[in-house]
Amino acid sequence: MTYSLMVPDKLLELVPNSVDDNDELNTYLLTSLEVGLTALKQANITADTSIVSTKFTEISENMKNQFIGENSDLSNSINRLFKEADSPFRKALDPDNPDSPIHKFLKNQNNEQKSHKNEISDLIKGLKSELVKELYSIKEDLNIKEKVLEERLKGAAKGRDFEEEVLDDLNKWQKYSDEFIDTSTLAEGTLKRKVGDILGKTDEGVKIVFEVKSGKDYRNTGDKSLDKQMNEAMDYRKAQGAISVTTVDAMNEKNWQSSIFLDRGGNKLIVAVDRETQDFTIVRLAYVLLRERLISNLDVKKIDLNSILPEDIEPIINDLSQNMAVFATLKRTVTDIKGRFEGLSKEINKLEDNITKRSRELKLLLI
Repeated sequence: MTYSLMVPDKLLELVPNSVDDNDELNTYLLTSLEVGLTALKQANITADTSIVSTKFTEISENMKNQFIGENSDLSNSINRLFKEADSPFRKALDPDNPDSPIHKFLKNQNNEQKSHKNEISDLIKGLKSELVKELYSIKEDLNIKEKVLEERLKGAAKGRDFEEEVLDDLNKWQKYSDEFIDTSTLAEGTLKRKVGDILGKTDEGVKIVFEVKSGKDYRNTGDKSLDKQMNEAMDYRKAQGAISVTTVDAMNEKNWQSSIFLDRGGNKLIVAVDRETQDFTIVRLAYVLLRERLISNLDVKKIDLNSILPEDIEPIINDLSQNMAVFATLKRTVTDIKGRFEGLSKEINKLEDNITKRSRELKLLLI
């Protein structure tokens, strides 16, 4: 006799998830029903549980053969998926298989990377172009041009400022045991003004201050006059004399400064040096002259026989000043001649090009 039975959901939920085939599910449900019915039939105080134990052991062995162990059906199926070359799983994961999802995914990624690479390359080129434009714009705004660069080179010959060049030359020369101090960064007075670039001190207590002007921004009169700056420097540094050091190039542009040596009175001197040749001889002579003049004013009783007198130096300075003026004139003349020769050379090259061109045209007519 057969009997159809509807199994409720709450009983189906007790079936293990590993049982997913209909035949297996039917077998599992019939076996469970048989075990349950047998258990109920035999249920009493003296019930024999061997039947239940036997059925549970049988079910366990069936489950072990199908799902557990190295030789189970599940283990064999998984091994076939990973080991056999023609398994659907391996084909799906094969990057060389054109039909596999992995191959399609990698190909798509490669195309996207190439696309991104081109986009990034174009972006970098655009940024580079814009950056170059911005740099040129900044240079124009800051007026960084060739003339500015030339002024910087002149303003820092051999990598140092003009003040340092004068100071180094005085220390290297050092005819006396005098001390030369860099005071260009020392502020004086309540207004913290920076006056006097170099201060010379003698053993006799004489002080001579130097105002060093590497540029051309000074005047003969007014607030920017060298005399006013020297007076202020002497006052702040408690010096008895002052020397303004400028350049021959700056002197040539001044209508009032026609000599490389000017005595302004009041123990103030102005000298101009040829900075291109690093010749500071006129500075040394001016210092010696002013030093001896100031020391002689101290009424020193004992004078060294080897000391240099002011009257001995002045003729030399005057002669040197005249020679430097002639030298400056010759230098301008040579520069003018050089320019004329360069212009003549360009004309000769132009004439030569024209002759060559006409000669070729003539040859073509004769062919």
